[in-house]
Amino acid sequence: MPAKCNACCKYMSVMEGVICPKCKEANHRACVNIPRDAQIHSSWLCPKCKAALPRNNENGTPLRGMSAAYVLDDSMSESFATRQASIELGVAAGTAPLSNTALDVTADYRESQTDLSVELRQFREEMRQTREEFRAFRQEMLDLRALVSSCDARLTKLEARVDEMERRAGSGANDDHGSVVNMLETTVAQLKQDLDDRDQELLLNDVEISGIPEESGENVVHLVTACAVKLGVAVDERDIVSCVRVGGLHAG
Repeated sequence: MPAKCNACCKYMSVMEGVICPKCKEANHRACVNIPRDAQIHSSWLCPKCKAALPRNNENGTPLRGMSAAYVLDDSMSESFATRQASIELGVAAGTAPLSNTALDVTADYRESQTDLSVELRQFREEMRQTREEFRAFRQEMLDLRALVSSCDARLTKLEARVDEMERRAGSGANDDHGSVVNMLETTVAQLKQDLDDRDQELLLNDVEISGIPEESGENVVHLVTACAVKLGVAVDERDIVSCVRVGGLHAG
């Protein structure tokens, strides 16, 4: 049957509390500041009963949770100190007596201290790994910053070169470039004219007709067309570029 703590008014199990030998009230060990496996002295009183004791005009007013209330005195032998405590909880809860030794307190304290050391060691290792990760991240950020700066410098140079090329193209080129272009255009025009003249020369066919008596007032072009008709060749006056007699004048 659970008992009710006189200090916090909460229910507790039989193994969690201690009974005041004077008022027979149950209390949590934590509420009266007694370790879980500590040995209880036979003269121990709860804070309520201890506060009710006469003071005898002394300033040592008992306070709740004083650890000296359950410390074993020097008169107790080693065998008595290591015996199981015979504090009866059956008065309040009707259960078996509580039995623990001071050696259990030491063992639990060492175990908790070992666990705390392991946790601290793990925490320190995690902090070291976190510091290494932050250091690597910072180095990566520095490398990225250097790369961005290099790209920015290259882009600046490229923009300068593009601006220079646009300036040269927009200014219509310099004087030397303009004179070279004009000279090349003149040369190309002259070559085209020479090619046309050569083509015209290749189309020319010189024909010499002899044995025709010369008369005054004759039409040489008419003579040529008449000869072509006699020969069966169709020659139009437009096909004749020029037609003249050569040599001296011969009377017919």
